Amino acid sequence: MPVTANLFPFCRKFAEIVHFGGVENMKTFNIQTYKNLIKEVGGLTVENSFLFLGKVQETFGCVPREVVRDVAMKTGFSEARIYGALTSYRDFKVGRE
Repeated sequence: MPVTANLFPFCRKFAEIVHFGGVENMKTFNIQTYKNLIKEVGGLTVENSFLFLGKVQETFGCVPREVVRDVAMKTGFSEARIYGALTSYRDFKVGRE
């Protein structure tokens, strides 16, 4: 089974247990805070990418577009695939740049 097929159950489970605020709650994006989140999850990998995106959502109130780009670059997923997964769950909000 491809690695990407294994990712979506993690996303689904994460969305079931955590509820997030909306885009209107977006806090100022801080690159140092972002780097600290990457360290907190043990580095950004395919396996923990949606856990990481959830932590970004928790911290900033949404998932900023620049984060989607960075996650895509570091995991090999396309931005479209990440947006598709994020927008499939009502609790994830994609933010502005």
